[in-house]
Amino acid sequence: MKRMLVIVLALAVPALALAQPGGTTPEAAGRGHGPMHCLQKAGPGARSMGAGIGHLLALGDEIGITDEQRAGLKELQTRFQLERIDKKALVEKAQVGLHALMRESDAAESQVMRAIDELARLRADMQKMRYTHRKQVESTLTAEQVAKLKELRQKRHMEGREKMRKKTDQERRMPHGGR
Repeated sequence: MKRMLVIVLALAVPALALAQPGGTTPEAAGRGHGPMHCLQKAGPGARSMGAGIGHLLALGDEIGITDEQRAGLKELQTRFQLERIDKKALVEKAQVGLHALMRESDAAESQVMRAIDELARLRADMQKMRYTHRKQVESTLTAEQVAKLKELRQKRHMEGREKMRKKTDQERRMPHGGR
């Protein structure tokens, strides 16, 4: 019975991780697509307009960020990065602990279940932290700045789609031997 549970968990946990929106990394999970999407930390393979507050600050002139807003955003960025590092480390430690438990043939089912619950709680904490951070960033911007940011994001999204369409058209015209 225990052996069967370990096998099921060994298959289920990676499958659940892959089912997370955006991939297996905690940063990737929960990436949204709203107007503030470009403010979220983008992980590997992300298709967002930027990689968080750093990108927002680079767009500062285009959306009219004041010096005061810029200073506040930099402070938020530092606090978020430090908190994210701490939470990510906790998630990774919980993953290692869970995997070690699952490798043990005599691990108590209750221990494994607690480890799974703890890992899920830590991932949820990261998700909540990202959401809170995004709301804090959003609250530093005016409605006009949020609208301009959304407009820029949509424009760049359309430019990216057009670029991809042209690339696909070019590849279709290439003879197979040209690869």
